[in-house]
Amino acid sequence: MSSSPNQVLVIGAGVVGIACAHYLHRAGLKVALIDQAEPGQACSFGNCGLICPSHILPLTMPGAVGKGLRSLFDQQATFRIKPQARLALYRWLYQFARRCTAEQARQSTLNLQRILDASMAEYRGLLSYPRIAATWREGGTLCVFRSEHALQEYEASEVVLQRELGVGAELLDAAAINKLTPGISPHVRGGVLFRGDAFVQPDQLTSSWLAQLKADGVTVLENTALQGISVAGPRIKSVATSKGDLTADQYVFALGSWSPQLKQWLGVNIPIEPGKGYSVLVDRPVNTPSLPVLFPERNIVATPFAQSVRLGSIMEFAGYDGSIPEWRVNQLIGAAADYIEMPVDRSPRQRWTGWRPMTWDSLPIIGRPRQLGNALIAAGHNMLGMTLAPATGRLIADLAMERAPFIDSHAYSPDRFG
Repeated sequence: MSSSPNQVLVIGAGVVGIACAHYLHRAGLKVALIDQAEPGQACSFGNCGLICPSHILPLTMPGAVGKGLRSLFDQQATFRIKPQARLALYRWLYQFARRCTAEQARQSTLNLQRILDASMAEYRGLLSYPRIAATWREGGTLCVFRSEHALQEYEASEVVLQRELGVGAELLDAAAINKLTPGISPHVRGGVLFRGDAFVQPDQLTSSWLAQLKADGVTVLENTALQGISVAGPRIKSVATSKGDLTADQYVFALGSWSPQLKQWLGVNIPIEPGKGYSVLVDRPVNTPSLPVLFPERNIVATPFAQSVRLGSIMEFAGYDGSIPEWRVNQLIGAAADYIEMPVDRSPRQRWTGWRPMTWDSLPIIGRPRQLGNALIAAGHNMLGMTLAPATGRLIADLAMERAPFIDSHAYSPDRFG
């Protein structure tokens, strides 16, 4: 790939990298997009497809540390820190714990809300492109509870804060839930509806978005692994890949949970920990919920797709462990059966695991490191990569073009880590 004016190389073709390539191309730049495997097949493939502007509350809420410590002694916890001899993890956990205060949580909430709202608005325009064809449904997400006490706690600790900041949250009793959607267990006592949320089928979105990019003239290189970066002073000269050296005027790194490797080549501190998640696909039951259903008591989600239901979530800090224990699969299926109708044959059609790029302050990393004039980072989206991708792509395009960002992006800067 020869260098030419305003050319950009985007490294990493998950949904965030795809979004960056889209907005950079729309800004008039010549763009190439590369991925170490097949684009859109990591976290962008197996997630539950929630597009949730309601998810403004960070993981760094007061009480999160105690929950994490308790998980050390519970192997089956859906939020679990696996004991391991890895200094980077404990440094990350220390910084995470420092931010679990009411003041810091509120500031992170405001910074999350700004980019969440912006991204939802971008999605509506994005889906008008002719080749982007994915199941998309607005109408909300529904949190349901079997325990009235748990529902009351959720309302007091989360819904109150969300309402203060303008998030539409409706408390529903069991009768109202049954009028809203089929397929809910009779043991559910109540829930909360967030009408401003939506969902998309992730694999359809990424594959059709890639098709749109290719039709628009964006170069897409699959199975092209990043192997090194050549730097001269404050600029990147080239990147070494499994298919040879590539050059560009600017480089966007959208590497997800693999972003920490940039430190060895660029000297940029990207303190991301892989947060392992799981999902399975099961057949649609006779009565399938019409919208995504979340089970906060179990930290699990069920999303209805055209031919299946995806059950997912769980958060394990276990390093880059790619195994899928059978008991985790059974845990997802068993938990879902407590809240929604399940098919007669509960055998999973697909099993998946992936690593979410978790930051210690719950905010994404979007921006240009001060020590490099032609590098941009787009990573650290935690559990919100699918939701935040469009706004991230637009911010990256603004920064690449050296124009004022369409929203204040200071809080997402990679320079906040020193």
